Amino acid sequence: MAEASNKPSSWRWLIPDFNNAEIMAGIRMGLALSGCTLTAMYLDLESPGWATTTALMVTLVGSFGGIIDKGISRFKGTLLAVPLGIFSYNYLINDPWLFSFGVAFITAALILPSLLRKNNERYIFNVTCSTFILIAIYGLLVTDPQDMLQTIANRVSEVSLGILFSFLATMGTKPKYEAKKLYLQLDKLNDISRDSLKKGKYQLDILQALEALAAASIESVKIGYHANHLELSLSKLLIATELSDAANNVSLSEQSQTLLDGKIDKFIKDYHFAYKLLMSSRKLPRTSNRRLNSLSPTNWQIVAIAASRVFWVIFISLLYWYFTSFQSAPSALMLGCIFVSIFSTQIGFTKQLRKFLIATIMGSGLGFLFANQLLLAIPIWQWLFCVVFGAGFVSGVLLTRAGPQTPTIIFSTVFFLSALGLNNLANFDPITSFNNALVHIITVLQLWLGFMLIPEPSNEYVARLTVKSIQKNTRKAIEYRIKKASKYFILQMQRRLQISQLKGFNIGREKQVLCNIETTKGLLALRANEKLVEFDLNMAALLEQYDSSEEASRYLRQLNNSESRPENSDLEALIALVVCFYELNQWQYQEDLPASH
Repeated sequence: MAEASNKPSSWRWLIPDFNNAEIMAGIRMGLALSGCTLTAMYLDLESPGWATTTALMVTLVGSFGGIIDKGISRFKGTLLAVPLGIFSYNYLINDPWLFSFGVAFITAALILPSLLRKNNERYIFNVTCSTFILIAIYGLLVTDPQDMLQTIANRVSEVSLGILFSFLATMGTKPKYEAKKLYLQLDKLNDISRDSLKKGKYQLDILQALEALAAASIESVKIGYHANHLELSLSKLLIATELSDAANNVSLSEQSQTLLDGKIDKFIKDYHFAYKLLMSSRKLPRTSNRRLNSLSPTNWQIVAIAASRVFWVIFISLLYWYFTSFQSAPSALMLGCIFVSIFSTQIGFTKQLRKFLIATIMGSGLGFLFANQLLLAIPIWQWLFCVVFGAGFVSGVLLTRAGPQTPTIIFSTVFFLSALGLNNLANFDPITSFNNALVHIITVLQLWLGFMLIPEPSNEYVARLTVKSIQKNTRKAIEYRIKKASKYFILQMQRRLQISQLKGFNIGREKQVLCNIETTKGLLALRANEKLVEFDLNMAALLEQYDSSEEASRYLRQLNNSESRPENSDLEALIALVVCFYELNQWQYQEDLPASH
């Protein structure tokens, strides 16, 4: 019975309900794809398919602010790729080894900021990678510098056209507004309290509010004015959830429990204050202009693995293409290099290679079928509108309900549009569509080659690295090598987000508690070090000299009596921090085996 009940869940998402949201999403995607494709062909741009792909990737966001945010990011990434493309044409193109090495090295170098930025900024560098590859490879096919400039102008025009039609289609089809979603999340969080935090039910709501904040700040001037203050206060709520979990899993003295409860209450109070400021639109405090630093390094091992995979696959592909005298289809090389540069950086993509192959076969096969069966039946412009609008409508409807199958829908749509041969419809030959379908198989092989050359690290390996990084950051805080609480917290949150990307993987309750306790210890150490520096001390020195909080407290009181630098009230607060730290430091981690689900 259980197996029978689970079967529909694997395919039920393919049957739409055709409610208002799904129909609007389908019409939005269909209008964006067909409108930019027809316009690009009417303007005789070099690659209408690139404009269509841009419209697809931007429109799938679905919300008004999200589309503007992603459109701006895509345009920034395209502009950033222009000087890199000009550099490769002027200095790398004459020697096959230099060209292959240079393009592969630049693409791999762009992977680094892609991995070091928040999700909403990472897309800029992904677009830079793909656009740079397009410009560099097209540079091999032109002989005149003027043609190269025209190619670059076409790339910028195609991207601009795709963004424009995404925006127009969204405006006309009742888009979602992230501002409404954010207000709902903030209202829900307004009921938060220290007791409710112990149940651990608010962490997902906080993360969803932070995710909606960037797009909502574009939609609403009011939210945009308060965005930095809200980001800081929501981040403090995340700290409060960690402190609460640590306090509930360690046997603490009454004094230490009171200390942590006071910090949790303060973070909750800061959020309530930020919420009231937003709702009343009162003037912000001066400290609220500070932004959280988005540049946070991930584990260097994962960066090195992803960058080296991109380098070797693109280097080998370019050399092979060069020495076969460009006999292989250029689009195969470009698609392969683009997908390698983008998807090689995603944790867990190995599990999606099967979906990628299914999408390739399904999208290419349907594109080949439509190109050969319907092209001669009706006039080209009517045929093009019907097919591209239909593809956009179907993908738009399915994307609203696809969930984990979203990559399959996106890849299928991209390969379907590519197999149609949008760039060669003026001189269409049935063999062209077949070649495009064959190109997609080569693309999958290139991506598969990358993961065979340099395998993806396992979930267990990534989780182990991440937990070690959390512990390392805490040691730095204890030794006062990290001095700002905001910087320390961001580093820890980046590690947590890395763990959360391990889909279907549970690191174990003991390791979760370990991470929360380590973060709490680091925050306590930072606050204590701010006072200990007056004695030319830090928490690391205290830990080396004294095994218990009683001995450390006695030592601090002797220092205070002899030098009398801090006030007594400051000394008692410092001792409370030190005592709480020592009590948390006594918690022993029991190794448990991560379980896969």
